[in-house]
Amino acid sequence: MGRVGALARAIFVRDIGWKLLSLAIAIVLYALVHGAEDVQRSFAVPVLVTVDESGDRMLVSEVPDAVKVVVRGRSTVVDDLEAIDPIVVDLRDDVGAAYHYIDPDSVRLPAGVEVVRIVPDAIPLRWDRRAVLRRPVRPVLVGTVIEGFEARVRSVSPGQVRFEGPLGVLERHLDAPTEPLDVGGMAPGRHERWVPLERVHPLVRIDPPRVQVTVEVVPRRIVRRFSGLPVQGPAGWRPEPPTVTVELSGPPESLEGFDAARLRVELEAPAGGEPPPAEGLVPRLVGLPERVEARLEPPRVRLVQVRRGGARSTLPSGAPARRRRAEPSSTP
Repeated sequence: MGRVGALARAIFVRDIGWKLLSLAIAIVLYALVHGAEDVQRSFAVPVLVTVDESGDRMLVSEVPDAVKVVVRGRSTVVDDLEAIDPIVVDLRDDVGAAYHYIDPDSVRLPAGVEVVRIVPDAIPLRWDRRAVLRRPVRPVLVGTVIEGFEARVRSVSPGQVRFEGPLGVLERHLDAPTEPLDVGGMAPGRHERWVPLERVHPLVRIDPPRVQVTVEVVPRRIVRRFSGLPVQGPAGWRPEPPTVTVELSGPPESLEGFDAARLRVELEAPAGGEPPPAEGLVPRLVGLPERVEARLEPPRVRLVQVRRGGARSTLPSGAPARRRRAEPSSTP
C-alpha cells in the first residue's frame, strides 16, 4: 500500500500547478481548433412580397411563404444563429415577368456566414389584368321555418356590389353570394337582416362587404304545370294554338290532389261583332281552385274564323272595319 500511495501522489499531486496549466492550455487549443471549423446549416426563411397595388396588372400566382436557405460559416457563429430575417421580394419592377430570382445578397447574415444555396431560388410569376365589375347579389337561405310556411327573399339592398380583382377570376363569378342566412325559427312576417357577402376569392375585393336582406315568411306554395289543355273558342272560330300550358301556384292543400280535368280554358268572341285583335285574346280559366294563381303559356290565343268549305282565315288587324262586318259568317 505504501508503494501504491507514493505512486498516486507522484501522478496527481507532484507539480500540480504545471499539470493544471497544461490541462487548461489543451482545452483552449481544442476549443480554438474546433471553433475554426466550417459547418453548414439550413433555415426556413419567411418571404415577404411587395407588389404595386395601383397598377393595371395583378399577381395571381402563389408565392411561397418561406424558402430553404443553406448557410455555411464558423461553427461558433452558425450554432448561435437562431433564425434569419425574412427575405423581402420586391415585385414592383417585375410586373409581367415570368420569374423572380432571389439574390443571395438579399439574405441578411452575420459576418463570417455565407449562403450556400436557396431552394427554390426562382419564384414563378403569373399576372392578370386588374378589372372592376358589378355583380348581382344572391342571398343564400338555410334552415327551415315553421311547418306550412316558407321564407322568400323580398328585397336586397344594394342589389349589386362592386368586384375588383383579376379579370380571369371575376369572369368565373357571375354573382355575389351572401354568407348563409339562417331562417330557422323565423315567425310569419317580414324580417330584415344585415348579411356579409361570401369571400369568393382571396384576390377579389367586394364593396360593400355586406348587404341588407329582407325575408318574408309566408304560407308555403307549390307549383304545378298542366300541358296540352284544349282551348274552347266561340262558334265559328278556331283557337290558335289549340292547346295551352297552365301553371298553377298556391297552397299545397289546394293543389296536391287537384285534377286538371276540372280546368276549362275558354275564349269569348268580342262584343258587338267586332273582329278579335290580331295579338290574340287572354283566355278565361274556369274551375280554378281558391287562393291559386294561374299563368298561361302562351298568355294570349288568336281566333281564326272558320269559313264555308272548311277554309280558314285570320282577320288582319289593319283591314277596314266596314269590310270585316260585310263579310259573311259561317255561323247562322
